Amino acid sequence: AGVDVLVISAGAGFHEELIFRVGIMGGCAWLLTGITGPRRAWLGALVISSLVFALAHHLGPSGEPLRWAPLVYRTLAGVFFALVYQIRGFAVAAWTHALYDVYVLSLA
Repeated sequence: AGVDVLVISAGAGFHEELIFRVGIMGGCAWLLTGITGPRRAWLGALVISSLVFALAHHLGPSGEPLRWAPLVYRTLAGVFFALVYQIRGFAVAAWTHALYDVYVLSLA
């Protein structure tokens, strides 16, 4: 993997986990806890943040065209990263995401 792939992957892993897990998942869980209780709030936040994560990869001029299979795959990836974040914390989720991106970008 070239240095550019490493830099892009590290940046994406850090920033996407910061936005989607810490910001959106954490924010949704916080907002929903008073309405649903902590367990349902966490589950709702996981689903919402994973769907938003998947959809974000299809937005803008460099976004991939919206198709069912990639949307489902990215939603499930969002669920995986959310579980890593919840169980192991932000740093492990960001590193896991970055290493996955290195793998994917190295295939291109």
